[in-house]
Amino acid sequence: PTLVGQLIFVFIFKLLIKQIDGEDVIYESGAICLALAERFPEKNLAPPVTNTKARSQYYMWIVYATATIGS
Repeated sequence: PTLVGQLIFVFIFKLLIKQIDGEDVIYESGAICLALAERFPEKNLAPPVTNTKARSQYYMWIVYATATIGS
């Protein structure tokens, strides 16, 4: 993607998260995923906190994806 395309993408995500969390602006992809999963638990975007094995795998893959994909 071009620089303009990347800036538009980031701007849209900032607006999305600002709408969801009010005044907070979150712009890191991993943070966006974690925030959305916490904000909307009924959507089952992440394993429940009571399932520690699945939750630790979820965290591992979020960190892995943000650290390796696109770099």
